[in-house]
Amino acid sequence: MNATFALCAAVLAALPSAEPSRPDADSIYPESIATQFDTVIRAQNAGPVLTTPMMTIPSSPETTTMYQPAAPVMPGSTPYAAPVGPFGVPTTSSPYVYDPSYVPGGAMQENRWGFYAGYDNVILKPYFNYNTGSVGPAAGGPGFSSQNVDWGFTYSPRVWVGLIEPNGTGAQVRYWNLDDEENSNGGSQELQMQVIDAEKVWHFSNSGVALSVGAGLRYAQLDEKLVTGTAGGAIIFDRNFNGFGPTLSVSGRRRVNQTNWAMFASGRLSGLYGNTSSAISDFPGAFNGVQAGFYHEGQDFVGVTDLQFGVDWSAPISYHTHFFVRIAGEAQLWLGGGLPAPTAVTGTQNNGNLGLFGLTVGTGLSF
Repeated sequence: MNATFALCAAVLAALPSAEPSRPDADSIYPESIATQFDTVIRAQNAGPVLTTPMMTIPSSPETTTMYQPAAPVMPGSTPYAAPVGPFGVPTTSSPYVYDPSYVPGGAMQENRWGFYAGYDNVILKPYFNYNTGSVGPAAGGPGFSSQNVDWGFTYSPRVWVGLIEPNGTGAQVRYWNLDDEENSNGGSQELQMQVIDAEKVWHFSNSGVALSVGAGLRYAQLDEKLVTGTAGGAIIFDRNFNGFGPTLSVSGRRRVNQTNWAMFASGRLSGLYGNTSSAISDFPGAFNGVQAGFYHEGQDFVGVTDLQFGVDWSAPISYHTHFFVRIAGEAQLWLGGGLPAPTAVTGTQNNGNLGLFGLTVGTGLSF
């Protein structure tokens, strides 16, 4: 028995020792396969594999940054570019897409102070209750016939400037000056008007719609003179008025679809109180057959209504400057702002009305 165990031990001792073999990492993941995989990824993305920062976790004293893969750029694609306006300026110069209804020029949307200024070419035709150009005997019967001075369209300038605070409140000043003369139907007439409006303005706007409301003071000066021709000489009508009072205004603008065009309308009411003087010199005696003169001086009230309706076009010309041009119909009615009635010669004081109707073409900047 002992001999048998000794023989087995001798046999085992004579055998060579061996350890189990372990596979090589390169045999399972050969370098050629990894290289081929990287090549495929590069070909699909048409460039190197990029990474962009996803978030940063601050730590002390070092900072750890985590990354995530960037979106691949497909072959043949181009980077996104902001829309460009008519003057080559991107229309997304602010966090808000440009909207011509914003007044003025997006200042409220950008939470900053804004300023605006404009110039109007005002083309109006005056109308009067009383502006007789000539008086003569009636054809085929007693009495007399008359012809009024026929006014054409007159040109006058109007300018305005304003500012706006980030909260939408602001101030505005306008100045308008009309000075013209007309000669027709045997008579001549002069009309001079100077108007100044100073008001506080509140602006409200949202996408596509804007509203402005103003309240302040108006000062106006009117000088009118009419020379009426008769067979016996000239009759002279004269009227002067200087007054001031409250003025209220409202204007609204509505963008047309997604274009640079907008429709707008505005209205204004003013009540003026001040000094007035009226005079009629009827030396030929055309009204009652005898030479007569009339003169009145005192205080008077004039009510004024202004209306506008039209369209405008606007666009950015720099990142904070916008240009606009507008065209509108305009109407003004001055109650009690006309010449004295001929009946004043006989003792009845009555001032006529003055109306102006026509067109306004304006342009301006907001920034």
